[in-house]
Amino acid sequence: MLECATVAASAGEAAPLGLAEGDPVHRVKRGRMVGGAACILERIWLPAARFPGFALPVGREMTDELYVLYQRDHGVTIARAEERLAAIAAAPDDAALLGLAAVAPLLEIARIAFDLQDRPVERRVTLLDTAAHRYIANLD
Repeated sequence: MLECATVAASAGEAAPLGLAEGDPVHRVKRGRMVGGAACILERIWLPAARFPGFALPVGREMTDELYVLYQRDHGVTIARAEERLAAIAAAPDDAALLGLAAVAPLLEIARIAFDLQDRPVERRVTLLDTAAHRYIANLD
C-alpha cells in the first residue's frame, strides 16, 4: 500500500463515479508484486460518502481482497465491472515504481465497478508490465 488519502476529486476523478468536482474521494495507490518483483501499479478512487472512515495500512501488505473489505466493512457489494484496455507508455514516476525504463510499454486497465443498484462505486486504473505477465479475463 503506497497511499491512502481522502481528497477533493478533480473533474476527471469525479465524473466516472457520478460525483461533482470537489466531492470527497478516497484515493488509493498500491503496488502489487509477483515473485518478489513489482509488476502492477493500481490507482483507485472511491466516493467518500459510500465508504465513511475508509482507511488502509500504508506501507503494509493487505491481507484481504478490496472487494471483501468493501462488503464487510462498508456494506458495498460489487455486482459487475466494466473495463477498457489500452497499450500505453509508462510515465516516468510509474516506470520508477515498477522498476522499468521510462516510456516502457504497459497495459492500462481502466475499470468502473458497480454495486447491486448499478451505481458506480469504484474507479480503478491498473498498470501492468506485460513483459513477463499477462492479463486474463474469464467470460462465463
